[in-house]
Amino acid sequence: MLLYCPDCKRLYAEEERCPACGKRKGREPQAEDPCFLMSVGVIWSEMAADLLKQNEIPFEQKSNQGAAMAMLTGLLSETFDYYVPFARYSEAKELTDAFFAQNGEQEAEETESEEAEKETEEE
Repeated sequence: MLLYCPDCKRLYAEEERCPACGKRKGREPQAEDPCFLMSVGVIWSEMAADLLKQNEIPFEQKSNQGAAMAMLTGLLSETFDYYVPFARYSEAKELTDAFFAQNGEQEAEETESEEAEKETEEE
């Protein structure tokens, strides 16, 4: 059974603690509870938002730094947290895991190809 931490908006197994704050005082999640889905960098943020929009999954996107800090540290260091209603959490998790796993594999393949090309050029 999953528990919900209303402070952190995280889901976790009954026998565990909240992964964000470490508390055990979770409760059973309600359909409309906003649940943490993922955190992504600015580059992937719009893709994540489009994926959720295309599948008509309501979400909330929260900046981790804010505009002033992003300007100071650079926009590429900005990350966003995504929250979806518990009723759509499983669907959203499957979609985003599949999407980002596929894109992660493509990036890894591209990096390996680039490294192989560099090694060939150096020889």
